[in-house]
Amino acid sequence: GKKAEEAGKKIDEAGKKTEGAGKRSQDAGKRAEEAGRRQQEAGKRTEEAGRKAEEAGKRAEGAGKRIDEAGKKTEGAGRRAKEAGDKAKEAGQKIKQSGDDAKKASLGTGLLNNELSRLKLMFTGLSAVMAAGAMLKFASEIEDGFVGVKRTTGAVGAEFEKLRKEILQLSVDLKGIQIGALQNIAQIGGQLGVPKSELGRFTETVAKASRAMDIADDAAANFLARIQVNMKEPMDNLIRIANVANELGNTTTATANEILEISTRMSGTANVFGLTTAEMIALAAATRHAGEEVEVSSSAWVQVMNRMLTDTKKFAHVAGQDVKQFTETLRTNPIQAIKELAVGLSQLDKFGQAKALEDLELTGVRVGPVLTKLASNLNELDRIMKSANEEWRSGVSVQKEYEASASTLSAALSRLWNSIKVLADSLAGGLLPVLAGAVDGISNLIKAISGYGDTADDSSRALRGQVDEAENL
Repeated sequence: GKKAEEAGKKIDEAGKKTEGAGKRSQDAGKRAEEAGRRQQEAGKRTEEAGRKAEEAGKRAEGAGKRIDEAGKKTEGAGRRAKEAGDKAKEAGQKIKQSGDDAKKASLGTGLLNNELSRLKLMFTGLSAVMAAGAMLKFASEIEDGFVGVKRTTGAVGAEFEKLRKEILQLSVDLKGIQIGALQNIAQIGGQLGVPKSELGRFTETVAKASRAMDIADDAAANFLARIQVNMKEPMDNLIRIANVANELGNTTTATANEILEISTRMSGTANVFGLTTAEMIALAAATRHAGEEVEVSSSAWVQVMNRMLTDTKKFAHVAGQDVKQFTETLRTNPIQAIKELAVGLSQLDKFGQAKALEDLELTGVRVGPVLTKLASNLNELDRIMKSANEEWRSGVSVQKEYEASASTLSAALSRLWNSIKVLADSLAGGLLPVLAGAVDGISNLIKAISGYGDTADDSSRALRGQVDEAENL
């Protein structure tokens, strides 16, 4: 028992020793762990120091490069400074040489000034001669342009001078229209029988209309004048004719030129038939708008209107109207009679339309399609007719488009050029008859010397008289 107790004590002591050893082993582990942590931190600090050392190396390398570049720039600056010095030296030598040259040149300054003065006088005289020549040329062009006007109008004396002044006044009032164009329009107006008292207004209206509608002056003058005469319209309505044609040219597929050409061709018959001018122009525009050619459109309507007047009964039947009623409509409102004919045709099929046209003796290739296309486009006819009547009453289509075309620099320069020519005419126009006489005198003198005219003395005296008169003017 004692031995067992002693053995127990020994075992207990051994346990205590073992527990102490475990504690010491645990403490040693903690110390080892702490040492490992400190070693890891030391490694991190070493790594960070390495990075910083590397960055410092790179900065040192960059600084070295910059120092190297600075050295190169310093070397380049030295070279440029040397080059600048060489150039400055060369410039100094050139300045010295220039001074020597200027000194030599000053010796000839007096002679040079004298020669320049002589040249100045010579060019001043030459400019005067050229200016006088230009004035005579412009005045001569204006005089030539009025020869045709005088021939077709028959105007002479004060009557011609009044017309001449009106046309020249228009040339300095209107923009974008040359004097020659105005003279051409007036000449055509005289040829077409426009009264001399109305030629000024006729010329202005046609000139504006031709610009607005983009039609040649002579074509516009011919179309408008013939329509006005054939439809027995007063001169005040000439602008209305142009307004309607221009407006329909803008709102249909027909051009103003086509509309006016068709209207001109059918105007004589349209007036007898009883259409108003606006209705006739609308009918022309609607037919061309439907796709018919100009010649076909005009000839077709001439035939239709003539046939309606001579065979009213058949047309009334096709229109589905009582003969008496249709005849009254044809007399009082002829455009409505045409619409009723188109309505009657539109209610037939293609075979019925062909039979109706055959009965009306309108089976030609120029006539039938015009009526059948009109029958299938009645709404367009009404629209075009309404637009034409509104433009006739209160339209300003031509004036608006002329003002737009006159707002350009080109148009302003054209009027300036006209003003210069008119000034030349006022200054040199009076000389032209005298100069013409002097030229004739020279011709007569040459003839006399050649033995084909009067004596040289007579020709010389006549020429001296012409020259004296020119000198006085």
